[in-house]
Amino acid sequence: MKRRAGLILFAVILLVGFGAAQAGAQTTQSFTIQSFSANYYLDRSATGTSLLKTVEIIQAEFPSYDQNHGILRAIPESYQGHTVSLKIDSVTDENNAPLNYTTLGQNGNLVVKIGTTGAYVHGLKTYKITYNQRNVISFQSDHD
Repeated sequence: MKRRAGLILFAVILLVGFGAAQAGAQTTQSFTIQSFSANYYLDRSATGTSLLKTVEIIQAEFPSYDQNHGILRAIPESYQGHTVSLKIDSVTDENNAPLNYTTLGQNGNLVVKIGTTGAYVHGLKTYKITYNQRNVISFQSDHD
């Protein structure tokens, strides 16, 4: 009887320890960016300043357990010491359906927080971020 109780206790300790190790290993960074692509459309305004429209497509693979609500994407708000007048046009999925997002400034970047509080994402998800910037070209006197 003592041997059986000892084996049961050992099994419980093993299972609890294994579960704690798994829980400790899971962080919000336990997802993978499967692909990142971007299209850049450079133009000139009527006043001659540069205009850049960017369309990014990010595919992220999330674990099957409840861990992430979405992704964060940091985009620089300045270039060579001046603002680029960054403006987010849209954040959608692969079918152009709008996704919930908020923005915040952090370390000179506009951080786009995509997702819904209380709703977890699982599996492969596609995020399409479209934004515009101004004054992104610098002209050099000694080279192109």
